[in-house]
Amino acid sequence: MKSSPVDYITQTFLKHNGLEPGKDITLHYTQLAEGAQLLLSGKASTIVSIQPQITAIQMKNDQVRSIVDYKKEWQQVTKLNTDLPNAGLATKQSVIASQPELVARFQEEYQKALQWTLDNPKEAAQLANKYFKLDAGVVEKAIPHMALDFASASESKEVLSTYYQTLMNYSKDSIGGKLPDEQFYYQPK
Repeated sequence: MKSSPVDYITQTFLKHNGLEPGKDITLHYTQLAEGAQLLLSGKASTIVSIQPQITAIQMKNDQVRSIVDYKKEWQQVTKLNTDLPNAGLATKQSVIASQPELVARFQEEYQKALQWTLDNPKEAAQLANKYFKLDAGVVEKAIPHMALDFASASESKEVLSTYYQTLMNYSKDSIGGKLPDEQFYYQPK
């Protein structure tokens, strides 16, 4: 999607590899499902997509291959040894101040649930089907490729700061106009 984090990160990777979007390469923007259909129908030769969509496409056409690993690209561009941030949890400062035990417990339970998902992809996929109507077979095969890794905000400050700066280089509005301050990164008491 144009002017999205995925767009900005993709453009960053292209530029890092000597390709100028609009000059050396033409980008066409679609919704996820449309991009998948264009690839499967042969109307597109390359798309940028996410899991589990990539696994779903590969299950429909075993000739489709992933050709760029965004984790490796991120590491080459940033010189960090982390994955590209892809999700996060947030709460209000008032909740942290008034219910610190709840916030700490939620974080512990979330980490356990994430590990359970990685250890039990079949059961996790069945839950994804039940609650989100996602294809259980696709989700089960996609889980090992989904970069599901837990890191606290305080542990993630360097990678998140780099990520936010990358987005801000394209559009200040993409991150609310300025880089987050120290209070943004939850630190358990």
